[in-house]
Amino acid sequence: MKCDEPKNDESGFSEESFNKLMIIDDEPELAAKALDDSLTMKGYEVHVIKDPDEVRNLSGEEMLEYPVFIIDYNMVNMYGDELVPIIREKNLLAYLIVYTGFPNVDRFQTLKKLNLIGVDFWAEKGDRETEEELFVRVDYAFRRVENIFSPLHLK
Repeated sequence: MKCDEPKNDESGFSEESFNKLMIIDDEPELAAKALDDSLTMKGYEVHVIKDPDEVRNLSGEEMLEYPVFIIDYNMVNMYGDELVPIIREKNLLAYLIVYTGFPNVDRFQTLKKLNLIGVDFWAEKGDRETEEELFVRVDYAFRRVENIFSPLHLK
């Protein structure tokens, strides 16, 4: 490996991906835009995908560039709980956050199902408390990736 090449560890994440995250939202000009702006200001590199079907077409290698995914739950052509297994199949170690403005779901059943399929956190658009926690969780997710895959843990 050349000195100028990004270092890949056993996770598949490169050092360059330790600040990259993906937002998947079919209406990115609304809440996702504000989220994107806030995360960008915090120093994260944000990639927004409007059509969840695009995620199906990404390779596992492309998916491993993102240690964190923020997923809208209620999208026109796919619910978040349908998208989570697609992401998990290609990126088992990613931190998954479902972010929704869809208040008419049975919260208990939905959260139970999301937890079982591997979602790490649920936040409601417009709910100040969970939105603040979302930023805490994003910071935590990147610290987790850096710590788990630091050179000390790989020896």
